[in-house]
Amino acid sequence: MKKFLLLSLILNLLVPLYAQGEFSPVVKLIHNAKLLPRPGVPFASYQANMNFYRQLAKEPRIISFLPTDLKQGHSVSPVFQIQHTDSPFAKASSAFAIDLFNNGEVWGVAAGHVGRNITHSHHKIARKPHMRVQTGPNSFIIAPLEKEKFYIGNPNGMDIVLFKIPKEVLPYITVLHPTEQHAPSLGQEVTIYGFLEQPAQPFTLYRQKVLFSSPLRIVLEKTPDIDLRGACGSPGLTNGYVSMVHIGSDSVGTLIWYDWFNKLPEEIKRSMSNMHYAIPIDVVKMMAKTIEETGSLNEGGMMMKVLGHPVALLHPNQSIMSVEQFRNGKSVTKINNFRHFSLNPEQLELFFELQENDILRISLDEFSLQQAFPSSPSVVYDVNVSTGQVTKIPVP
Repeated sequence: MKKFLLLSLILNLLVPLYAQGEFSPVVKLIHNAKLLPRPGVPFASYQANMNFYRQLAKEPRIISFLPTDLKQGHSVSPVFQIQHTDSPFAKASSAFAIDLFNNGEVWGVAAGHVGRNITHSHHKIARKPHMRVQTGPNSFIIAPLEKEKFYIGNPNGMDIVLFKIPKEVLPYITVLHPTEQHAPSLGQEVTIYGFLEQPAQPFTLYRQKVLFSSPLRIVLEKTPDIDLRGACGSPGLTNGYVSMVHIGSDSVGTLIWYDWFNKLPEEIKRSMSNMHYAIPIDVVKMMAKTIEETGSLNEGGMMMKVLGHPVALLHPNQSIMSVEQFRNGKSVTKINNFRHFSLNPEQLELFFELQENDILRISLDEFSLQQAFPSSPSVVYDVNVSTGQVTKIPVP
């Protein structure tokens, strides 16, 4: 009997908190709140869990992580991860908690393309979003999120997903606040916190310089040159307040496939040879306001303009597929693939040499979980660059 008790004690010291059942106050909390479909990992799998953490311990951390506070013996961080299952071994991406309107209501924020990937499957496999919160060096909790209240913006436009964080998990998360200033300006520096994909390595990138800023996209110089898979959805902070959401990165090897990049001057191309990009926090606030007012992301948005002429609202579930220039009824040039950059919606004439009465044809697509990868435009507008007249073109 003594040997059995001693063995049980040793095993419970080895097994991470999420796998310790009623022994763990964290898992007890989740179990009592019925947040998990199953309260932890089966006890017999402790060896696999320990192998996972041994692998994690061998991986060097790229840069020191944001200092954490300790509350009741648990680390409290502003960033966590989201994934498509309740498995502790699932690939995950970064997310964070923020009080967007400073009214005490906490929103979860992540990258829209991550939200699409963890809720949609070509193989029709049931997927359900979960969040994973680190509670200590070798422990975390996994809690399901409401799929019905998982609001995904267009991954090629307003690349953001917004969701509600279960209140039982909030004690283990530090809530961030948005900056009251506008998006960072050219040359300003930002700090980015997040997690790498797997194993779950936290990282911090300091002094990321802004190369370009518009109402929909911010481009930053990425230093050092590291693989940031899993970092999408990380918050970017200016003076301690969230000013942006990191949504991806590129190098010159991939940028050359984008029409807009090839039209840039060589000196600008060189400065953007290794970059990452972000969504301004004002866009996130606008999307949250749309959800509060309409219950979806099919309304609201930002006004598209051509030479100052208003065209139409670009809704959060839409993105710009292409802009094509016509002169005397003939196509002159066309810019495709706005992914990752999305031209400033307020200056759609960029990259075009216009003449009087030219027409710019703006094609938009719409994102939904039923059509997560749209291949044809849903809305098309023709704009006369001289008069500002807008014509909506029927789409078959």
